[in-house]
Amino acid sequence: MEAGELDELRISPEAATVAAGEPQDLVVEGFDAQGNSLGPVAATLTMSTGSCNATSCVSTVVGDHAINAFFGGHSAQAAVAVTPGPLAAIQVFPADATVTAGAVQSYSTTGFDAYGNSLGPVTASYTITGGTCTGASCLATGAGTHTVIAGVGGMIDTAVLTVVTGPAARISLTAIDPYSPPLTIDCTAVTFRATIVDAHGNVVDDDTSVVQFSATGAGSPAFLNNGAVVASNGVAEITVNYGSKLGAANVKATVGSIVSNAIQVEVKFCIG
Repeated sequence: MEAGELDELRISPEAATVAAGEPQDLVVEGFDAQGNSLGPVAATLTMSTGSCNATSCVSTVVGDHAINAFFGGHSAQAAVAVTPGPLAAIQVFPADATVTAGAVQSYSTTGFDAYGNSLGPVTASYTITGGTCTGASCLATGAGTHTVIAGVGGMIDTAVLTVVTGPAARISLTAIDPYSPPLTIDCTAVTFRATIVDAHGNVVDDDTSVVQFSATGAGSPAFLNNGAVVASNGVAEITVNYGSKLGAANVKATVGSIVSNAIQVEVKFCIG
């Protein structure tokens, strides 16, 4: 039996799944009214989101796409599901975060194909400059900016973790150079410096608390303003002259309930 005139077009395959950027080969076949094949026809192919040539269509956008074939006043339709391509890049989240010194920041990493289609979460390894990471959780104790690096199979992405100083936790008391404990002085003016720091040793540079300097012992100095000094950028200094007081003294600094280390001073002899 001889085939009749063209009555219908069919696209093969009618449904297909292909990775983003990979062409899907297609054959358009003509049929007569009785369903007899007229063989392949040179149809024009179009794709809802993508491009086609005479025999295939391609799209870089993930999702379901309609393909249409047109020939001799007839048309046919097929469906192609585009899935993400292989992993080509990663992105770590959050890209920028701020935490208090010693606090943990958790991260996640998403994979993408070469066309920016998401592959969803991927398992990455994490490191941080000036800190440590356990799994996807990173921390640093030093105030400042740290770089978090996520890695997957040779691909990396970076994030910025800004660590800010925590609340006042300690006071570090020092006698300014050239002195170092135990001090032995005679008629010498000595400057004591109290530095307010957090639990990790970062200077609490926005602290303007009143620092109370005090001393006990025979060689105790008489502090100016009764030893009260307002901190500037987390630091308070006081200069004292021991005059004719002889003996040992322990100097301390306090802010509220926080007490510094003690510095022992021994005044041996003074004339004046």
